[in-house]
Amino acid sequence: MDDIIQISDPSLLRAALSAATLAIVEVVKRVDVIPQPERWLPLVSLTVGVALGLFYKLDLLEAIMIGTAANGVFELGKRSIAGRTA
Repeated sequence: MDDIIQISDPSLLRAALSAATLAIVEVVKRVDVIPQPERWLPLVSLTVGVALGLFYKLDLLEAIMIGTAANGVFELGKRSIAGRTA
C-alpha cells in the first residue's frame, strides 16, 4: 500500500483534484488564518491547485486550471470583464 491512489480517467483526476483544492481552501477560510480572505483565497486556491497537480504529475497548465477552477476564478474573470462586480 505504498502507492498513491490511482485514477485511470484523466478528467476524473482533474475533477477530484479540483474538489480537493476547494475543500482545502474552505478549511483555510473557516479556520480564519488569513486576514482579508476575499483578497488572498484565490492565491491560496491557485497555490494548492498547482501543488496538487504537480504532485500527481500533471502539466503546469492543468495544475493552474485546477487551482483556478476550484475558486471560480473563471467566473470572476467573466464578471469583471463584463463590468459587473456582484
